[in-house]
This record gives sequence, C-alpha cells and structure tokens, in this order.
Amino acid sequence: MGLAALLLLVCGPLVALYYLVRRAGTLTALEISLLNDLTLGESPLTQRDGHIITVPHRLPSSGSYLNVSVRVVHISAATPRNPNPANLPVFVLIHGLGGQLAQFDELVDFFAYYADVLVLDLPGCGGAPYDASLPTETYSTPSLVSLISTVIKETLGTERDVILVGHSLGTAMACHLGISNDMKSRCKGIVAICPPAPLSQSALRAQKFARYVPPVIFDVFRYFDRQGGLHSRSVERMMGAFDVGSAKELKIRRRQLRWNLQVNTPVWLAMAGGALVPMFAEWNSVTVPVCLIGAEQDGVAPPEAVSTIAEWIRDGRTGHAATESVRTTIIPRAGHMCMVDRCETVCGIINDFVVACIDQRLSLGWQLADLATRDDKWSLKNEAKWRSVQSVSAIIDHSHFRAMKTLRQDDAEQNPAALEEKYVDITDIIDISRDQQPPYAPASFKRITYHKFPTVSKIPPTRAQVDEFIALVDDICYGADGVDKGRVVAVHCHYGFNRTGFLICAYMVQRMGKPVREAVEDFKVARPPGIKHPHFIDELYVRYTL
Repeated sequence: MGLAALLLLVCGPLVALYYLVRRAGTLTALEISLLNDLTLGESPLTQRDGHIITVPHRLPSSGSYLNVSVRVVHISAATPRNPNPANLPVFVLIHGLGGQLAQFDELVDFFAYYADVLVLDLPGCGGAPYDASLPTETYSTPSLVSLISTVIKETLGTERDVILVGHSLGTAMACHLGISNDMKSRCKGIVAICPPAPLSQSALRAQKFARYVPPVIFDVFRYFDRQGGLHSRSVERMMGAFDVGSAKELKIRRRQLRWNLQVNTPVWLAMAGGALVPMFAEWNSVTVPVCLIGAEQDGVAPPEAVSTIAEWIRDGRTGHAATESVRTTIIPRAGHMCMVDRCETVCGIINDFVVACIDQRLSLGWQLADLATRDDKWSLKNEAKWRSVQSVSAIIDHSHFRAMKTLRQDDAEQNPAALEEKYVDITDIIDISRDQQPPYAPASFKRITYHKFPTVSKIPPTRAQVDEFIALVDDICYGADGVDKGRVVAVHCHYGFNRTGFLICAYMVQRMGKPVREAVEDFKVARPPGIKHPHFIDELYVRYTL
C-alpha cells in the first residue's frame, strides 16, 4: 500500500467526521427563525413568574455538596374565590428527558385558575443555566429527585402537601419522590403522563453506552435526526394524529422542533445515562391515588406500560384502593406530547381524578359553586355584568339553537314581550337555571313555549342530564314522527355561556356528529367569547374524544 493510499485510509474518516461535526453545528434558516420566534416561547403566566434559584444540593452517592441552579415558576392561586390556598395541595410539575417547563404551559394555565402550581426547569434544561463544572451524577434520577425535594422545601416550606405530575421520565422522578422519606407524608397523589416502560436488556445496554458517547458524536446524530424540519423524525416521534393539517398541528410542530433545538446535549446524555425507571418494587410502594395517562400513538413511551404499572400498583391493594384510586386512560390518536396536542382532554382527565380521589376543593367548578352560594347574582355589580352581556346570540351554525341570557320581567328592554317582538323566529325557550321561579313570568309569553330543565350552576351537566336535554330538544324540534318542524330553541342559564354552551355543544356533538372543536368554535362565533370556564370545555373533550 502506497503512502498516499495509507494517508487516505487514515485521514479520510477523520475528514468526514470533521465535516459532519461542522455540519451538526450549523442551523437551517427555519431552525434559526424558530429559536427567535417569541410567540412559540412560554406563556405570559410562566414568563411573568419564572426566576432562577440556586440551592445547596447533596449528591446521593458521594455525599458531597454543591450549588445547583434551576428555574422555578411558583404561581399562587390566592383569589377571591380561594382566599386561603395554603390548606390545599400544590400541583408540582416535573418534565422529562430533553423537556422543559414550557411543555406544561397548557396545564399550568388550567391549574392556576384554582390551585397553587410549582413547575421547574431542571439544571441545563429550558431556561435553567447549564453549568459545565457539575459532575455527571448531578443529572442522575436519584440526584434529580433529591434536588426537586430541596426545591419544594425552599419554595413551599415543609408543610404544604403536593400532587406530583410528571411527564415521560418525569413520571419516574415523581414515583421515586412520592415514596421518598422526604415527601411520602406530603404527597397526596401522582399523575403519570406517558410513563416509560420497564427497560429491556437491550435498552439497559444502550443506556450504559450513552454514558460514554462524546457529545460531538451525539450532535451528529441529532443533526441527521432533524433532517426534514417540521416533519423530521425528531418531531414525528412526538406527534399524534390529531388535527392533522390544521393550524394547531403546525404550531405544535414548530414548538416541538424549537424544544428539540434547545436540548443541551451533555445534559441529555447525562440524564439518559443516569435514568432510573421505577420497577415493581417502586410502583408497588406507592400508596396514594395514581392517575396513569398513556397516548395511543406514543412513539417514545409505549402505552402498554400504563396497564403494567397499574397492575404493579394495584398488587396488594384491595377494594376501593385497588380500583377507584388507580385510574388509567389511553388517549386515542395522541402522541408523546399529549399534554400539548390534547391539552383539553388531559386537563379534564386530571381534574376528574383529583376531584374524585384527592380533594374536591381542587376543582374550579367546586370553588365557583361555593363562591356562588355566598354571592347575590342580582347585586349591583352582577346586574351591571348581566346588562353588558349580549341578549341573544345568532343562530348557531346548522342547528336549531340560539343562546341567550335570562330575562327580567321588570326590565324595560330585556323582558318576555320585548323578546317575542324582536326575535320572531324563536318558538321555544329552555330555561336551564336552577331557580324554581325565573326572574320573569313564563306565563306572559304569548307565542313562545317555555320549558324548564334545571341544572346546577358552575358544574358541567351530567351525562344523564345531557341525554335528557337531547331528548327534550328532539321532542321539541322533531316530535314523535321525526319530521323537522322548523323550531328555533333559545337556551339560557343566567348569562348564557357555560352551562348553556355545554349543553348546546353536547347536542351538536352527540346528535349532529360534529367534532368537539368545531362545536365549541361554532358556539363561540355565535356567542362571543364562547364557553368561558375551561373545565366545561375540558369535560366536553373527556366525554367525546376518549
């Protein structure tokens, strides 16, 4: 072999590797624009309340202490409807491998209506600074669990109870944290979104290999993994098949690629190499209520893990503790980031679980209903609010419905006679308010037929109530012979947004076959701003998309 051939044989691969490493550090125009697009960043709520804290941290293996910085968002729910949130558990949200707190934006926005929320970026993730001097062990699961425990104590003190909500590898941290000596007495429940499956032997070998992969080599892999941009493998493995081709899906793809670009390679490798996925012994030690949520099209954490983990937890539990306190849900057509692409459904599942298994006060519906019992709906303030609301909506697209606020018999403009004169197409009114006697006289209608269908304020109507409402509307509009009579039905509660919108949307979904998103949007277009309380919308998604 000649010298030139020998040099080519030795130097060729090195030159190719050098070229690949250089290419791996080059961003496309799309990637640069995504990193600079502030509209894809965190919600205003987390941006406003986020800050960096540095805490003393003890490494589990060596016992040595070092200072570690994390980014924390603590949102207090102290409001007129909940003036003393200190007696309620705090939602603590833990992201997974390569994750960041921005991935919980939709959940934070929902929980913050009625509860305290603590969410954090782990070291070197999201907005938390990366410290190259920290040892690799800092990013192991046992170390991060200890760090999260310290952050909880620093932020919430030593008395507040918590509900741990984890995503992906964050569910492993939630499990270990929930059974730890530090947190066992304070943890009142665990929500595991897309929990990882027990590691196979090949996965364990790959995990060991990850500890020795040079970051520059992994960056080359990441470069090729991103080829295809918004439709690259790095994005596709996180996506489900919901709202395909919609503007919402495009935005989720853009957010996902942005999050992927923000992953710090050394931190990712250290977290992957030190990951400790809970097995039977750990999950079986969990004694608090657990909600396990899987995604049907999860390309990262197979949904089959949900049933396996549920069996582990239930083993040894009996009666109610084995059934109601361990809940499982697989969300159809959802991907690994289901709390982003199916946020309404995930929020509804968690809300139902928390209310049923942990504390009913951790419900926007309960808190609003409690406030309503102490509030006069016809006080000067509320009367002014009632007057400012649109009286009657347009006819909701391709339906028999108008939505309206309640009438008042003694009001100069919004009384039964004025309604009949102005809206000659309305043939029937369904009054869904709870009041036995509405603030107007139904007998004063000369043309409109009045129907009473009482429901409870601030709480989504039950499935049975929805079925009864549908039967009532069908009887009004079609009668026994099933022929459309051309009726126009006005529905009202007090203001005509939440219960009214819920029942009308439920009818459009269940009876007319509309998708939930389309029904909610049609109601919003006809009666801006649509259904106001998020737990009503989330309940629609839970009922009709699972």
